[in-house]
Amino acid sequence: MCGILGIYSRNIDKEQVRKATETLHHRGPDGTGYFFDNNIAFGHRRLAVIDLSENAKQPMCNESGDLWITYNGEVYNFKEIKQELENKGHQFKSNSDTEVILHAYEEWKEKCLEKFNGMFALAIWNSRNRELFLARDRAGVKPLYYYFDRDKFIFASEIKAILEFSIEKKLNKKILYDYFNYGILVGEETLFENIKTLPAAHYFILKNSKITAKKWWDFEYSPEQKTESAWISELRNQIALSVEKRMISDVPVGAFISGGIDSACIVACMKKFSENVKTFYVCSGDADERKNVELTAKYFNTEHNEIFISANEFAENLQDMIWHNDMPLPWPSAIPLYFVSKLSKGKATVVLTGEGSDELFAGYRRYSLLKRTTEINSKIKFLPQFARNSSFNLTSFLFKDVRYRKNFEILLKKFNFDYATGTNAITSEREKLLKNLPKENPLQQKVISIFNEKTTDFLNKLLYLDFRTYLQELLMKQDKMGMAASIEARTPFLDYNIIELAAKIPSNLKLKGNTGKYIFKKAMETILPKQIVWQKKKGFPVPIDKWFRHELHGFIQEELSRDSGALHYLNKDYIKKILEMHKRHNCSLQIWALLNFKLWHEQFIEQ
Repeated sequence: MCGILGIYSRNIDKEQVRKATETLHHRGPDGTGYFFDNNIAFGHRRLAVIDLSENAKQPMCNESGDLWITYNGEVYNFKEIKQELENKGHQFKSNSDTEVILHAYEEWKEKCLEKFNGMFALAIWNSRNRELFLARDRAGVKPLYYYFDRDKFIFASEIKAILEFSIEKKLNKKILYDYFNYGILVGEETLFENIKTLPAAHYFILKNSKITAKKWWDFEYSPEQKTESAWISELRNQIALSVEKRMISDVPVGAFISGGIDSACIVACMKKFSENVKTFYVCSGDADERKNVELTAKYFNTEHNEIFISANEFAENLQDMIWHNDMPLPWPSAIPLYFVSKLSKGKATVVLTGEGSDELFAGYRRYSLLKRTTEINSKIKFLPQFARNSSFNLTSFLFKDVRYRKNFEILLKKFNFDYATGTNAITSEREKLLKNLPKENPLQQKVISIFNEKTTDFLNKLLYLDFRTYLQELLMKQDKMGMAASIEARTPFLDYNIIELAAKIPSNLKLKGNTGKYIFKKAMETILPKQIVWQKKKGFPVPIDKWFRHELHGFIQEELSRDSGALHYLNKDYIKKILEMHKRHNCSLQIWALLNFKLWHEQFIEQ
């Protein structure tokens, strides 16, 4: 894992490149490298994980010096690819996966991506044909942002590095109305005007100041009929293989655990390949979660490490977390990730994490709620409207969360894409809260497009939508909070073999009745304690509701009442109303969204 950047321009300031590269120091504290040529420059900050020698430093060139690479990530099957390339006559000077990627591109051009099993964001400069090639991994585990105008093309692992090239820092106002609903970014847009993200599983070719973009991988939902035991066996084998691949490293490896089934599954698999497994956990006060964490650590006899975080520690570090994220933090779950990464530093440079399984195997509770909604809708859709409205009133008690109640109400008429991702913070309040903004819906249009992209059943449409939207933000949160402490996070469930396998499993084995992740849980029954397997899903239970009412009441009042440029877009009186409402109702997500946007705007746009 590293920090990369590059600029393609008629005028390149070497000192500016060096300064921008240094903003990525936290992503790679083990070394710095540069490449300068006519109209092109690369910068690289290295976190040494595989082949710690100087032979593996970047930017790296091939033997003839006409191909240069700067790369962030890991390709886990690089040894097999290296053997194939050696059989074709390629020679290597290092034991790094970086050099394998470079030679693979030399041999197969963009088709090389199809051979890689890993996570990556990479750039390769071909000096012979003056062509720049950029690519991201299938699931989008590694970030890559870019800026493009008539004079220059700039890319980097983090937006803050791009801003060092005298880019005007402007709020992307056209997406803000949608952003306050979804709380996440969808598609290529960021909150910075003219700075975008290269989508997952895409590559760019920049030549003669023109970009050619292409999606190089996707998967289809094509259910296959097998016995339940056959699916269980195949799933167990694929997960174990994926974990084994992701334990390849020349530095210590550990695992983040949260008390849930995903991290426990990873620890169980790690124990198959190593006697000594290090686990890391941050507690914010949830007794049940901590009990399950300790059960997992004891059951697998891990070298366990944990700390407790307080409300004051959160407040003291919030600005730093936002700086590392480049954007407002979408969810409070970023808090434990930030602190657990700090805890891991010096003990494990590489950690395995559980992102992805919920989006592949239907782990979120809202999937079963929406499935029940569609079933009810199919039964009453022929009733007159007044009767359908009565049906809503009779059955709305099923949905305590207003997001699900609203979606149920709308599903009686038509699916409401305002609520499609289940990540909403501020939806109905937007009209009263936001001002001086165009009421455009570019993110919603992207959500609709993704939802309708696959010809499959309702559940798989939801899963694919979350894979392309919600999961992308989870991965960026994991990457940025991990790299804040120079920690490389690897995601075994997002091995493309597991993604493609999950797409073949029938929906009724993912969501069986009201049981989400059914087939995954059945696969874990003989491996994990039953208490871990069949518990209710919690996520990362950070007590911001309590903190905002009590310990951090003064902090919230002060931050949200202080004048700043962000208030040009926010109704100050309605913010006061939300703070007052929080005394009686849980408005913590709304407060979280407002607080993060305001602090981000002050830190990135106003300075």
